[in-house]
Parts: sequence; C-alpha cells; structure tokens
Amino acid sequence: METSRLNDSTQRSDAKRLAALVNELFETHRHPSGREYKLSEVSAATGEQLTTSWLSLLRKGAIGRPGADKIQRLADFFAVPSSHLMGKQPQPRGADDVETEQDEQLRRAIAQPLVRQMALRAGQLDEEDQERLFELVKQALSLGARVRESRAREAQNVLPYDGTDPKEAPEHRPDPHE
Repeated sequence: METSRLNDSTQRSDAKRLAALVNELFETHRHPSGREYKLSEVSAATGEQLTTSWLSLLRKGAIGRPGADKIQRLADFFAVPSSHLMGKQPQPRGADDVETEQDEQLRRAIAQPLVRQMALRAGQLDEEDQERLFELVKQALSLGARVRESRAREAQNVLPYDGTDPKEAPEHRPDPHE
C-alpha cells in the first residue's frame, strides 16, 4: 500500500527506515562526475516511472510502503538487490565503532568513479610504488587546501564596483558592433 500521508506508527517507522536506506544509496552511489544523482536524473533513467516529486517524498520519509515495482526500479537504478530496500535494517553504531565509520567512508569513496579507477590501478603497483602514490596524494591534498585557502582570502579582499567612483570602474572596452 502506497500512501503520501502516514497514519500509523508502523507506516511512519517503515517510511523513516526506507528513507534512510534510499538516502544512503544517493550518498554512496554517485553520478560519474562524483556528485550525488539529481532526482530528475533518477526519474528520467526510470522512464519517469518514479517521478521527482515521488522520489522527494520517499527521501523525506513520507512514503512507507511503495509498490514492489517502484522498489525494483529504484534498486535497478542503483544496481542493488531490491531486498536491500525491502528488508535491511540500518545498523546502529556505537561511539567507539571506528572501524564501521572507516568502512562507511571507504564505501562512499569507492562509489566515486574516479576513486574506484585510481584504486584499481593502484592495486597493480608494487608496494614501493604504492607508497610513492600515497605520498603524491597527500601532497595533492595539501596543495588543494592551500589553493582553496588562497582563493578564499582573495575573494574576501575583492570588493565589487559600486558605481560611485569612476577611478574604480572596470575598464570599458568599446563594443566593435556599436
């Protein structure tokens, strides 16, 4: 039974559980560019059988018991078994459960196509070359952080032209079509 208004605690519980599982799929199964899939992309890929508004309600926990056909379409899109969405309960995590958190981070990282490709290629390297690659990645992370910090500082120091001082006006170049 599919409903957009939940009227009992079992349906609300089912809806929250399903929303958590669906949101996890969106977080861990990424678009080839590395970003999260848009609802419109999922809808289009399912032949509009799953509308963007329905997907939005599902992710918000407003649909607790969608039809098996919709579950199957969503599972097919994310390339997971439909049982993942019908029966799996989210696993509770303790504050000291570091390995589970690292597993979660790894799962999210490896779901990104470029990370997956890098990991597969790195697996072909010997241990010494893997250590060199690891050092290069650490350097790239450090450089990226410095570049982002520098850009943020530059953005804070650049004030937009407010139109009051002609000396501050951007250079005017005549339009050749005028």
